[in-house]
Amino acid sequence: MQGVVFAETVWLGWRGMLLWGVSIGLIAMAQILILPDVDMLNQFAQIVESMPPFMLNALGGGDAAFLATPEGYLAARFYSLALVVFAIYALNSGLNVTSNEEDRKILDFVLSLPIPRWRLIAERLAAYTLLLIGAVAITFGFVWLSLQMTPVLEIETGRIFASTVNIVPGALLVLAFTTMLGALFSNRGVAAGLAIAFVIGSFFIDFIGSSASGALSDTLQLLSFYSYYASTEVMKNGLDTENIAVLLAAAIVCVFVALWGFARRDIA
Repeated sequence: MQGVVFAETVWLGWRGMLLWGVSIGLIAMAQILILPDVDMLNQFAQIVESMPPFMLNALGGGDAAFLATPEGYLAARFYSLALVVFAIYALNSGLNVTSNEEDRKILDFVLSLPIPRWRLIAERLAAYTLLLIGAVAITFGFVWLSLQMTPVLEIETGRIFASTVNIVPGALLVLAFTTMLGALFSNRGVAAGLAIAFVIGSFFIDFIGSSASGALSDTLQLLSFYSYYASTEVMKNGLDTENIAVLLAAAIVCVFVALWGFARRDIA
């Protein structure tokens, strides 16, 4: 029966979705509620203005005036690292698609059931996509509630909604990339190691590229999916449809490679 794998994955994963969404939401709440008055915001502004240019660039564009505003404060203190945290959740979810069961020697039993290999990956990916979006939505609820409790941070709901939605494409790419590695390699350690290297390497490439200037740094940033996240720019100007398209296109390619590779290899 179609949809059984999807429903089972959602049922087994909803607690994890809730745990991650609430935990990340509480991190956001802590960052927001520590700024109860204008004086503290002014102190943050003074710290930002005293930073060297490469640090300002690393925070999201080098615009000290914007980073000293409530919107810039939220972008720098929470959204600049939100994708990093959700990437960990997405990576763990990607390993759950095939790698973890293969490592526990039960994937061959699962595949002995009348379930095509492509459907196993497709339905589990769809389920983890839904769970990921659910965790992001829970986080948005915490951010919105925190801002209502902190009058000094007068930020439009549309801006925080756009910044929160902006997390999803990058996290989906990590989910799809990790799933692809698990589908191509029977060794869970290899798949997990390459996925971790992809996430950490992309973060440092983007950090180095945004901290420096020149053609080389710009080229390096194109190799990092974090550079298409651009949390500060999204908070300032709204969602960048081109960046979202690049991330989603890369994720779709990873999904097709996963389906192709998993159908053609032996199970460990």
